[in-house]
Amino acid sequence: LEINNPNYTQAIDLSKLGDGTWYLGSNTNAAGVTVQSSAAGVYAGTAPIGVSTAAYNFGSGSVNNSNNILRLGGNNGAGNVFTVGLPGGTANTLTDVTGAFAKSTSQTVGGPSTGVVANGSAAPTVFGGATGTVILNTAQNYTGATLVNTGSVLEFRGAMSTSGYEVFGTLAAGGSAGTFGTLGVTMRPGSTVRLDNTFDLNTAAGGRWADATAVNLDSSTFRLIGSSATDIREVVGTVNVAGNSFLTAQRSFAGRSAELNIAGLSRTTTGAQLSIEPTNGGQLGTDERVTMAGGSLATQIAAIIGSGSVAAGVTNGMVAPWLYNNRDTQFLTYSDYGFVNAGFNVNFNNSGAQATNIGTLTDRTLVNGGVMSLNAGVQMSTYALRADNNITLGTLTDNTAAITIASGGLIALNAVQITPKLVFGSAGTPTEANIAVTANTLTIGDSANPTTSGQITATMINKAGDGGLTIQAYQPGFSGSLNLNRGTLTLAETTTSVLGTNQNTNVGGINGLISLNGPTVLLNLRSDLGVTGGGSTTFQNSVAIRSGVLMARIDVNQFSGTGSNTA
Repeated sequence: LEINNPNYTQAIDLSKLGDGTWYLGSNTNAAGVTVQSSAAGVYAGTAPIGVSTAAYNFGSGSVNNSNNILRLGGNNGAGNVFTVGLPGGTANTLTDVTGAFAKSTSQTVGGPSTGVVANGSAAPTVFGGATGTVILNTAQNYTGATLVNTGSVLEFRGAMSTSGYEVFGTLAAGGSAGTFGTLGVTMRPGSTVRLDNTFDLNTAAGGRWADATAVNLDSSTFRLIGSSATDIREVVGTVNVAGNSFLTAQRSFAGRSAELNIAGLSRTTTGAQLSIEPTNGGQLGTDERVTMAGGSLATQIAAIIGSGSVAAGVTNGMVAPWLYNNRDTQFLTYSDYGFVNAGFNVNFNNSGAQATNIGTLTDRTLVNGGVMSLNAGVQMSTYALRADNNITLGTLTDNTAAITIASGGLIALNAVQITPKLVFGSAGTPTEANIAVTANTLTIGDSANPTTSGQITATMINKAGDGGLTIQAYQPGFSGSLNLNRGTLTLAETTTSVLGTNQNTNVGGINGLISLNGPTVLLNLRSDLGVTGGGSTTFQNSVAIRSGVLMARIDVNQFSGTGSNTA
């Protein structure tokens, strides 16, 4: 349906369009309804809509209808914004159905998603392409639930009466009166909640989020945007983290600070990882701040929880590596202005072959500028490691050279291969491996020497970042879980066999659970066992998909060839 008027003022009854499930959007940026109409959920008369039993989902021809839903934002993701009302106005409210069959009315922005027809695709498909952006400029009266689907955006700039929010896309509170108050938000993997002070300052003294209300992140993003008129400090409750989530502040103007002050931190799922980051690179702790509540710096630092065997607070110049800065590819520490980049106190730049033991277990180490190789028996010790270049074995078949990472923190940005043994924690007291691959692929092990290279010692492996992690070495000593919080995990059995029998591989360890926790994560299972003899390969792992993940992919294929066997 196309209405060639950007300021349409006539009544629109959504239930009478098609089968009653059509979406109202905008074909011209910032167009919308400027008077109160049935598009806002207000009906003339008291009779129910329709006279048949047709499945109208809003205003059904039945007094028992319980699915009164306003469907907005159907502009097919074209970038056009559909607005309702004028700033400061009182009309154009989304209102519950009234009259003899009055019912609580809900709002849905954007169409639902499905993975049914998405075999091999990178993201779920939205039914009918019904995605879009909606801005509500006025106070709203509907009392049902608010749902924002994948790929869609809802920003409200006035008071809300909704019973609750669930978001797969982006939900923003802005304007002079847009606040969440004490009403929490159910954030699904891949979603974003934004507190936006770009255009107007909030007139409510308590801020846009209630000071004691928890922020429950689930592979999702919570963003504060500041103001050009004044510094902004938003106080929120405890931040509970599942999967790979993001906590970020964003300045609106250089020299004006945006500070997000949090009551505490908690990991609500095994292996959760949190990026505390600026929106503008290099600004964490300057104009863009994330701080802990507490009367003194010591109190704030003590409240930063540890991970695995790593204690709370700051150790060796950094916090526990489950916390990191994905934007700047850095580990974190804490200062008078909140979380800041920890930096590195040891740099191996184009260091080449190492013939003797290097490093200490208190170092924050950066390897860059060229390949580093460890000769047979050489031990590299560090507290945390960022590898920008390959770290290889001086003797390809050596099984004695090793890298020990005491905190368990490993970050990679470039395409990097690490072939020596990796010990997270210590051999006697291993800890969890918190691996962040912000882009490209980190490969552990040498495909030509899978029995001697890249063996991992850790209690579990947690993977953050949009990049890929490939393990192509046998892991007979690893039995922990692999938590794929974001990006791609590839388990590669590289040994070629012509046997026509079923065979087992332990490149993913022995009997560990692979948890698919993030939005559109991809697990690749690759094997050349029986590649010409028709045999099959059993990876000795089980797989679980976290509730709320719209689509996770498992791709089964050869290591050396190509095909299309996505499961």
